Amino acid sequence: GGLFKGGSLNNAYLTGLTYNLNSSDFSKGISFSVLYKYLQKHKSPQSFQLTATWFYNINKNMFTFNGFADLWREENAYGKLIFIAEPQFWFNLNSLKRVNDKFNLSVGTEVELTHDFGGRDGFYCIPTLALKWTL
Repeated sequence: GGLFKGGSLNNAYLTGLTYNLNSSDFSKGISFSVLYKYLQKHKSPQSFQLTATWFYNINKNMFTFNGFADLWREENAYGKLIFIAEPQFWFNLNSLKRVNDKFNLSVGTEVELTHDFGGRDGFYCIPTLALKWTL
């Protein structure tokens, strides 16, 4: 569930299968999920969702590329298929020689890519600059 401009989202329940692939040193990996999706209080509650998530640590964890992509069916005012992806790219400051390993601050970006999502019609690309602290 959640909120967006002009209204609220009903709860969604998902169940399904996930397949994970990781390199032997776990520096990179990807997962794929095929899910049954039930949209509570929706006019057509039976649906599906396909999800992929990934991570790739580059140059001894100096950089991280990660994110997710979702595609699902949900009838709305703009269509029946909804897509959202949020790839992220981070520069991990604790990878620098003179920075303490426990200083877990990263500088990076996320780009939100959506189609017919969140009350918006069509394709949107929303870039963001960010700081991230990893616990």
